[in-house]
Amino acid sequence: TADLESGELVVHSSNAGISVSGPVSAGGLQGELAWNKKSDSSQPRSNVLTVNLDMSPEDLDLFGAEFLKGYLSGTTRLKIEADFDSPEGRVVTATSSLDGMTLTFPELNWSKTASEKAQLIVVRNLDEQEQPYKLRFSAKGLRFDTVLGGSDRENGIRLENFELGTWLATDVSIRRGPEGLQGIELNGGTLDLRGARVGRGTGEGDPVAIAFALDRVLVDDEIRLLGVTGRIESDGGASGDFTGKVNGSVPISGKFRSREGGRTIELKAEDAGELLRLTGYFRSAYGGRMDLEILTHDGSSTRDINFRITDVRVRNAPVLAEILNSISVVGLLQQLSGQGLAFDLVTGQVEAQPEAVLISNLSAVGVSMSITLAGWFDPKSRHIDFVGVLSPVHVLTGVLDRLVGTLLNTLVGPSRENQTFGFSYTMSGSADNPNVTVNPLSILTPGRFREIFGSDIPTPPQADE
Repeated sequence: TADLESGELVVHSSNAGISVSGPVSAGGLQGELAWNKKSDSSQPRSNVLTVNLDMSPEDLDLFGAEFLKGYLSGTTRLKIEADFDSPEGRVVTATSSLDGMTLTFPELNWSKTASEKAQLIVVRNLDEQEQPYKLRFSAKGLRFDTVLGGSDRENGIRLENFELGTWLATDVSIRRGPEGLQGIELNGGTLDLRGARVGRGTGEGDPVAIAFALDRVLVDDEIRLLGVTGRIESDGGASGDFTGKVNGSVPISGKFRSREGGRTIELKAEDAGELLRLTGYFRSAYGGRMDLEILTHDGSSTRDINFRITDVRVRNAPVLAEILNSISVVGLLQQLSGQGLAFDLVTGQVEAQPEAVLISNLSAVGVSMSITLAGWFDPKSRHIDFVGVLSPVHVLTGVLDRLVGTLLNTLVGPSRENQTFGFSYTMSGSADNPNVTVNPLSILTPGRFREIFGSDIPTPPQADE
């Protein structure tokens, strides 16, 4: 609070009421005052005082908002209005567009230029002496509510209904100490890692740590974590780690970091099968351990995904059963419908585009068989187009590989295929009921020659086709 002082005021009086206006100063701030008191106090806004002041960051102490000093620069116009006959009591409201002021939150990678407008509203009821100031801020990409002037304001401040861009909605607690900002805590709400952009900090002291205990974290379009706790280091980008449960069921842990041109998210799950079934990627997997790497790219919705799964079993997979039935592998069919086919290692690369998912170099290797797959999938129409090779009795074909492979390496060079002998297959059409074709004679053609004479990996049609 501050006393109003003026050297000269103009007073007008009539039967309708009285008005006072003129230059004024308040706590060192310069501006203009206008007071209008109507004779009929039953009319709305019958007793209103309005003061317009020029404000700089040094004047924030008047409102208990000194925590903003390090983030603001420049000057702006502040309008203070006191309605003394308001039904709610003597209510004082201060508003500003912050036009002419630069506002920068480096920890959040957010800023407002002097020419950009915002909305700052501070409200206090003078009849409630213990009530602190209520502040609401909103601008492009940032909004929050808070209270000012509380007894613990020197130790920090709490920002409620905090929204940053489209990637963070939570409550924020900012802890301060003798050396400035000490840390930030996020409590409840949602964090979207796909668009997270955390900045460097104020540049004073060590990087700022951000601890969070959130209701939801969106890792990818299909992966949503519940009950997530973790930590972010604002060290020039965003890096940190977290734990949570996919859809509240499958425990998962992860790390994320900024890199030039995008972000990298690493996930680990101790039950790969349950995770794949829960997210709908593959409903026939059981057990196993998964390591997943997601690479996002600034300015693009395309994501590159690398995955590795160990010790997983596949049960009751209709498409795989159709392939095995086509080559009359009865023993493997029985395993598939019973305890499942065991695969020691499954690896692959995925390029997730807005309109299609491209899969390359997918390989599943087990004692009984191995299989490769490449092609594309449209998640909207559920259309697929894949090619691959299935090699039953992996140990036997491995021996043949060693016997024949040396000669083929000498003649045509090394190959990227793991198996020399196998059955080529194709899958196309609807993902729910695809057309599966197996070439049984392809077992007679070593993989090196299938690679030379085979067809290219299918790609989705272009938009103009």
